[in-house]
Amino acid sequence: MSEDIVASYRAESPPGIPPEKYVLVHPDGSWAVNMKLNDPIYLLNIRTESADNLFYSREIDSLFKGDFSVLVDRETLLSNGKTDYVILTMSRPAENNPYYVRCAPNMGEDRAYLLAISDGKVKVVSKKFGGCSRTYEVIREQEFIGYRVKEGGENPEILRYMIRGNSIVWERE
Repeated sequence: MSEDIVASYRAESPPGIPPEKYVLVHPDGSWAVNMKLNDPIYLLNIRTESADNLFYSREIDSLFKGDFSVLVDRETLLSNGKTDYVILTMSRPAENNPYYVRCAPNMGEDRAYLLAISDGKVKVVSKKFGGCSRTYEVIREQEFIGYRVKEGGENPEILRYMIRGNSIVWERE
């Protein structure tokens, strides 16, 4: 990706803590808000000068092909050594998936995935961060850095995904 394109994304990035680090782009560098023919979708790291700033994931690609609106939730970025963790949110009208069972009338299909980005690869750590009555939050406390996922309903459950060493582990709260 050309440095001019990366610089333009940096300039457009809204200020915040943490700063925006990843954007979804097409091979030509244009912002990926929807599919362009059969172009693959990449995650672009706009905070590095390295030529290794594009990351491909077949999973992300398939979400765009499935008519999802996909966004990187920049406020969920956590870094540990060479690995970044971030949550990808997606939604689409329920009509686009005949097998989807709605949570409530007029509600679309919502999902959220936890991604790990490291060594030029994107890995889906968990697909259970969003959906019907499921919410997530970032935790930045001294003894706990990671995510908390709350499952509502009749049998509520809370899971914690914690960064420990070079990996992320989960446990029930």
